[in-house]
Amino acid sequence: MPGIDRQIICHRLHVNPTIKLVMQKRRNFVPERVAIIEAEIDKLLATGFIEEVSYA
Repeated sequence: MPGIDRQIICHRLHVNPTIKLVMQKRRNFVPERVAIIEAEIDKLLATGFIEEVSYA
C-alpha cells in the first residue's frame, strides 16, 4: 500500500541465527488423517506457499 512504512506492513521473525535448530518429534496419525495431511501439503507445495527442506 502506498504511503505505509514497510516497517509496519512487513512481518519478520525474530530468529537468532546462532541457535541450533531443534527437530520436532514425529507424530503418528491414523491412516485417514495422513492422507488428508499429505493432500494439504501437496497443495501448499504446488502453490509455492511452502518449500521442501532437506536436512543433510
